[in-house]
Amino acid sequence: MRHLSLIILFGTSPLVATASQTSYSIGNSLTWDAKPPTVRDLAALAGETMTVGYHIRCGSSLVQIQNDPATTCISPPAPFGRWDTAIPNHPWDVVTLQPFSGGGSTLATDENMTLLVMNVALSQGDNNDTQFYIYSSYGAHLWWPPWPNDSYHEYWQTPIINQPTQLTAPVGEYYDHLIDNIRVSQPATLPPIRSIPVHRRGWPARIAIRSPRAKTGGRG
Repeated sequence: MRHLSLIILFGTSPLVATASQTSYSIGNSLTWDAKPPTVRDLAALAGETMTVGYHIRCGSSLVQIQNDPATTCISPPAPFGRWDTAIPNHPWDVVTLQPFSGGGSTLATDENMTLLVMNVALSQGDNNDTQFYIYSSYGAHLWWPPWPNDSYHEYWQTPIINQPTQLTAPVGEYYDHLIDNIRVSQPATLPPIRSIPVHRRGWPARIAIRSPRAKTGGRG
């Protein structure tokens, strides 16, 4: 498959693309806020081709999406459809998954869903080098807009224990544990899973999706 590098700075910079690519995103409204169709449109403005699919279920966690793939809040685009039909039936350069708290979501369920999607992807012969990413969403406040002295940074540094029953939490150590655990168990043919560090950029957010052949030693 062909790969490209995408650098998206919402509201400030254009898409930089080097080849055609296919991507599929699984998550809730936070994933939808990343504007998957807009990424495709920006690629077109640059004279490049990007094919985008997505499975969006608003306000839901990965385990809820896994257990009930029929429910979405945004219609999945044709010809791909929902994740359970899109992933095994089409070639993908990039697949992203966005953990979210609630609905019984834990470190174990996030890991299990990611590994499930990886193995389903491998049933399609062209997905042996698909690059998977965890969409590491930002921390939450109990109110909006946040007060001037609120600190996402403090919340981001909340200690998290690496145990299966740990509830999903949008904090640094949680994502670190998730990435590390998945890398131990993921199929050997796939590049090491990486993270899209949306949380570290605020809004507008900078998302960097790099080639699976780029450096993969770090989590990001």
